Amino acid sequence: SFPGQPAITCGDLQTNGFVGSIPADQCERLPNLINEVCGCDPRTPDPTPNPTRPPTPGPTRAPTPGPTNPPCDICGEDMSMSMGNPGGIVEFPGQPAITCEQLQAEGSAGFIPTGQCDRLPAIVNRVCGCNPPCSVCGDGKEVDFPDAVIEFPGQPAIACGDLQTLGYIGSISDGQCERLPDLINEVCGCDQRTPDPTPNPTR
Repeated sequence: SFPGQPAITCGDLQTNGFVGSIPADQCERLPNLINEVCGCDPRTPDPTPNPTRPPTPGPTRAPTPGPTNPPCDICGEDMSMSMGNPGGIVEFPGQPAITCEQLQAEGSAGFIPTGQCDRLPAIVNRVCGCNPPCSVCGDGKEVDFPDAVIEFPGQPAIACGDLQTLGYIGSISDGQCERLPDLINEVCGCDQRTPDPTPNPTR
């Protein structure tokens, strides 16, 4: 079984491949993922095509057994923007790792049950870059010291430049992003923020 998909027999998976129901980029990854379970023969370099199965003509997509679920947006229905980090790797316990792009393709094809789909945004938000782009130093500003390292409680240390990249690809939520300029200004060297026009009348 694959993340977010119903279990499928090796034979049915092979049939799906033969009828063109598996995108080429996913098909290339499958031998390594299924070899142990499905018992593929060792891949041999001999170029003997298998002439006994003519290529199925077919822009008409054969009905695949299984995907009866509605399309699933892994970033959540309210995220109209495309994900910022399609190459991010999502890992679920006991399942092979999968890229955000491939996971979204499975969601779009109806392979992810609605119950699982509802839980995905919270899981993949950061990895896949589901948030709008954000500047961690504030609008129109960039970090001056990208190699400086900053730490937040309960988080691993991170270079200011890497933090800025995470913001640009949408891996930082709006709420967190708004608070970052004040937190990182001293270490990361954001342009000096203009002082608030609140004078300090209490003397």
